[in-house]
Amino acid sequence: MYLKLIFKNVVKNIKDYGIYFFTLMISVAVFYSFNSIESQPVIKAAQNSNGNMMKTLIPMIHLISWFVAIMLAFLIIYANQFLLKRRKKELGIYMILGMSESRMSGIFVGETLIIGIMAMIFGMGIGVIMSQGISMFAIKMFAYDLSEYRFAFSMDSFKETMICFAIIFVAVMILNVITITKVKLIDLLTASRKNERMGVEKTGMFVIVFLCSLILFGLAGYLLYYKNGLSFKTKEPAIVVVAICVGTAMLIYSISGVVLKLLQKNKKWYLKGINSFLVRQISSKIQTNYLTMTVVSLLLTGTICIISVGMGMASSMNDMVKNATPFDIVLYKVEKGVNESKESFYDDLQAHGMELDKAVTDYEIITSRIDKTFTYKEILSDTEHLAPVDVDDVDSPVTIISVSDYNADMRLQGKEEITLADGQYMINSNYRGTDKNIQAKYDSKPEITVGGTKLVPANDTVLHNTYYLTVVGMNDKGTVIVPDSVAETLDIDLHMFVGMMNPDYDEQTINGNIINLYGDVIDSQYSGYTKGMIQAGFYGTFAVAAFVACYIGVILLIICVALLSLQQLTETNDNVYRYQLLGKLGVERNVQNSALFKQIMMYFGVPLVVACIYAAAGLPKVVQKIKDMLAMEVGSRASVIIILMVVIYGSYFLITYFSCRRIIAEKKGRSDID
Repeated sequence: MYLKLIFKNVVKNIKDYGIYFFTLMISVAVFYSFNSIESQPVIKAAQNSNGNMMKTLIPMIHLISWFVAIMLAFLIIYANQFLLKRRKKELGIYMILGMSESRMSGIFVGETLIIGIMAMIFGMGIGVIMSQGISMFAIKMFAYDLSEYRFAFSMDSFKETMICFAIIFVAVMILNVITITKVKLIDLLTASRKNERMGVEKTGMFVIVFLCSLILFGLAGYLLYYKNGLSFKTKEPAIVVVAICVGTAMLIYSISGVVLKLLQKNKKWYLKGINSFLVRQISSKIQTNYLTMTVVSLLLTGTICIISVGMGMASSMNDMVKNATPFDIVLYKVEKGVNESKESFYDDLQAHGMELDKAVTDYEIITSRIDKTFTYKEILSDTEHLAPVDVDDVDSPVTIISVSDYNADMRLQGKEEITLADGQYMINSNYRGTDKNIQAKYDSKPEITVGGTKLVPANDTVLHNTYYLTVVGMNDKGTVIVPDSVAETLDIDLHMFVGMMNPDYDEQTINGNIINLYGDVIDSQYSGYTKGMIQAGFYGTFAVAAFVACYIGVILLIICVALLSLQQLTETNDNVYRYQLLGKLGVERNVQNSALFKQIMMYFGVPLVVACIYAAAGLPKVVQKIKDMLAMEVGSRASVIIILMVVIYGSYFLITYFSCRRIIAEKKGRSDID
């Protein structure tokens, strides 16, 4: 009998469970899809080989997932509390009919279990589909071959998702039992009569609070844009954060009162139809829940920035890793006062066990040289405003290579060669920290002296090619290209072996050979890297950060909209009598629905508008700060944010509207019957 009652209740209240079910389903889908990327064959292969970034990413995703699960658990419990509140009167009727607390608890535990199982089934189905897209996104982000993608299902992630959400469901069931056993009959029967207080503050106070919020925003803007408010060496970032948080709360609280008073002065519009009801209803909701709306606004701002920068970083990483790794391998040998020939360098590498004749299909040996009297300050226009990491290089000798070596490097890459006449030079640079600085100096057509020979620029623009690999990405802070006759008079700094790997040669073997080549790492003449090492090391670190940022951003977005939805559903359930009163006064149902739609749209819209304004104002500064810290180009992706907002934010908005409309219609019907 009770089992039959449980199923009937689930069917009868299926619409009440809308937000709860949708939140559960999306949470399960996101949790599974992000945790399942390790099942993708190409990523699994990378993890089992030299994929250090995968060995970092996978455990990090699992660790963060349990932190995410805790946040989702609180969200699901909050949603469950709404359901209990929604059905308190039903519980009271059960109690009047003599049903024991254990039976009532069993009914709600059974309903929670059924809804949980349904959400798990649908969520896993959506998660499997989502995981394929996320796997392709990860493959592209980490610069693997997308053609290696295969449809995959992760049994380990499935088990982890089952265990995680089973724990959450058990916690929800226990909380339901505790809540039901503690409630009193009088509270259950009068729960629907409770309501929030309408604000009655005077207009002057709203104006004062509004002006104070503008002052705080002005302070934050001044510190952010004119005082380098993102410099973590000062207290200014903390002041900016506090000013924005407090200013947002004050703005949201006061704006409703200010707008209400302004609209009330327009008697013709305010007294038309049910505009007075709508305006006061919206004002009351905002004043009552301004703290919730403030938190959601700030979380949404963080979500927009995190996802936008994360996706932009991922895209930038892909472009940069291609530009920074035109070769598969580079090997260096520092010449300590000995001008060794290129042929001797190759034989030396072979003697150290590099097996270049087997491992490499094509290669070039480039020789870099130096003139100790020719330093970087000769090619920089401004040496006072360099990043701290670049200041020490100002008095260091500039790297110099011959035009024939540079052209050999370009031929290996399949790029266009350059031409230099006697007495001419060019500069190559791909390092963001000095590139514009060098170009500014180059624009003045400076004459330089290298090895006692005077040289003039051969072109108008600094070249931006990559002619060697470095573990920190594109790091050519400026290389001067000179005629061969000039280069031959200079001391050799180091030899560079750049080559293309034989696809049949085991990369693990070449990596091991490079490590053996180092010998005494503290004082070694040798060093070297493969493309895989650079991808897994430097770029892998940022790619992992970008992937994790996207994961956290999506979770924050779900939490934000779920909070808004549950808050609005709770308020509608508590204040439904106001719409009942409109019906008794003769207001048509479609007019009531229109007012409800506008009310919910404002409730969802205010935090979104605030977040978009904050993101538009602050995101450029955040991106610029990241560029300065990492000395690399980092973009942002607004299109991804728009898609997520339309899909997730829009879905919650529509579900909330239709659920609230049904609550009002249902209560109105019961009132008519009574």
